[in-house]
Amino acid sequence: MKTASALLAATMLTAVSPQAWAQAEPAGQTQPEAQAPDEIDVVVTGSRIRRQDIAGVGPATVVSAEQIENTGIVNIESLLQRLPANAGFAGNQTSAYWTGNGYGTAQVNLRGLGIKRTLVLLNNRRLVAGGTGANSSPDLNMIPVVALARTDVLKDGASAIYGADAMAGVVNLVTRTDYNGFGISARSGITGRGDGGDVTIKLRPDLAPQHVARIVELANDGFYDGVVFHRVIPGFMAQGGDPTGTGMSGSDKPNLPAEFSKEPHVRGVCSMARAQSPNSANSQFFICFDDARFLDGQYTVWGEVTSGMDHVDALPKGEPPREPGKIVKARAA
Repeated sequence: MKTASALLAATMLTAVSPQAWAQAEPAGQTQPEAQAPDEIDVVVTGSRIRRQDIAGVGPATVVSAEQIENTGIVNIESLLQRLPANAGFAGNQTSAYWTGNGYGTAQVNLRGLGIKRTLVLLNNRRLVAGGTGANSSPDLNMIPVVALARTDVLKDGASAIYGADAMAGVVNLVTRTDYNGFGISARSGITGRGDGGDVTIKLRPDLAPQHVARIVELANDGFYDGVVFHRVIPGFMAQGGDPTGTGMSGSDKPNLPAEFSKEPHVRGVCSMARAQSPNSANSQFFICFDDARFLDGQYTVWGEVTSGMDHVDALPKGEPPREPGKIVKARAA
C-alpha cells in the first residue's frame, strides 16, 4: 500500500517539474502546500468468484455447507453431478477411455467442454492435476465434503481471467476454518437396487474419544468398504462392521475399554456393539431405528446420523438378511 502511494507521488512530481522551472513566482504569492496523493487501496485476490450471484463476474452458484448437509451427499462428485451446468461427467472414472488419472478419480466437466476446460480451485488457489495423462485434472476425491464451508461454481467462461483451463467455468472449493473434532461420511448401498444412497454421521469425540478414533482409523483404512449389515431388526437397529458378515469377528486391533455415557439411544444414534464384557467393543457398530433407552449406559455412543437416515431404514431386514445391504465406501475427515 505504501509502495503504491510513493510511486504515484514520484510520477506526479516528474510530470509537473518542467512547468515549475519555467515560470517565475509572482511577488507576494505564497506557494500552496503540496497535497499528499490520495491513498490507493489495492485488493489482491486469488479468485474473482463472489459469494453472491449479483456481485460476481458472471453467473455463479453458491452451495453452503448447510445445503450440502441437507442433501446427505458424502462426496464432491455427487454434489457437482446435481448442477445443471455439469455435463454429466463429474463422475468416477471406473470405465473411462483414458487412464492417465487412474481409475476411481472424480473430475468435473462443466458445459461439456472437457475436464481440461474446467478450472478447480481450493480456497482460491489452483489444484495440482490428479495424474499425468493428457486429460489430467484435479481429483475431487482429495477433498472431504465434511470439510467444506461452501462451493462456488462460476458457470460462465472465465478464460480472460484465469486462462484457457477456465474456458468452461470455475469450481472453487472453500474449506471450513472453524472445524473442531472429527467428522465421518459413510455411503451405504445395495448392488442392483440403485446403491441406496449417502449417509452422513456426525462423530462425538466428546462422548467417546477412543471409540471415535477407532472408527476414523478403520474408515480411512478402507476397513468398512464392502462390509455388510448382517443384523437388521425392524424397529430396533441395524448392525454392521464385521468383515466376515457373521457378527462373530472384528478388526485385528485390540478391543476398546468402555466409554459409557448418559447420551440416550434414540433414532439415528450410532453405538458400538460388544460381547458380554463391557470392554469388548472392536469394530462392530449399530444404528438405532427408534428409541432404545434400555441400552443407555451399557453401550458406547460414538455418533449420530445427520442425513440419509431413510437409506438406513431401507436396509434389508433379517438376522442375517437374504440380500444384506452393504457399506460401499466410508471415509472420515
